[in-house]
Amino acid sequence: MCIQITMYLVMLTVITLNVNELHDHKKWLELWKHLLQSDVICLQEIHLVPEQLFAFKLHTQAYDWFFSLGMSNSAGVAVGVKHSTGVIINKVGEIPGHLLALDFVNLQQHLICIYAPADVKNRQIFFEAMSTFLTSGTILLRDFNSVIDPSDRLSGNLDGTSHMLDVILLNHNFVEIDGSHRGTFSYFHPSISSRKSQIDRIYVNFHNPCL
Repeated sequence: MCIQITMYLVMLTVITLNVNELHDHKKWLELWKHLLQSDVICLQEIHLVPEQLFAFKLHTQAYDWFFSLGMSNSAGVAVGVKHSTGVIINKVGEIPGHLLALDFVNLQQHLICIYAPADVKNRQIFFEAMSTFLTSGTILLRDFNSVIDPSDRLSGNLDGTSHMLDVILLNHNFVEIDGSHRGTFSYFHPSISSRKSQIDRIYVNFHNPCL
């Protein structure tokens, strides 16, 4: 997903991707195509461990990188910001492997990159913790592993976290952007063809002239 966001009169191109692991160098080459198009790139399910970060940064030196690592076979999120943007960034918090919160200091905005747990019980705990990071002037993206509208799941069923997420978003005045994907799906179960859902969304709670 690619969007343009105006922050404090600065327009940035933001790309968000669930890469489903970055162990394979072929995926690094694919990632490069997106890096060439973005000012800010948010990655979910990187599956990297600390000893792999040096090589990753070596191949992506045009970016400042921030990580919240999971394990080699699950989770992990990262945000890269191109040096040329001049954005000053502070890492303000994380939920290890699942959430990375950054302040764009000189743009007076915030960005939260998430990969919500796949199971309902842990996702409920995660959403409760996520809500403590939410403040005004925030971009919240991308992999919620939950839907809030029946049209976002082929079966039309909502799960135990759907209402919870909806309330959190409403209470913090978030609106969805890039909503043209309604009726399309971003998750396809590898063996059950009827399990399809749209779990990837981008929300903001500030006025964005690009909308």
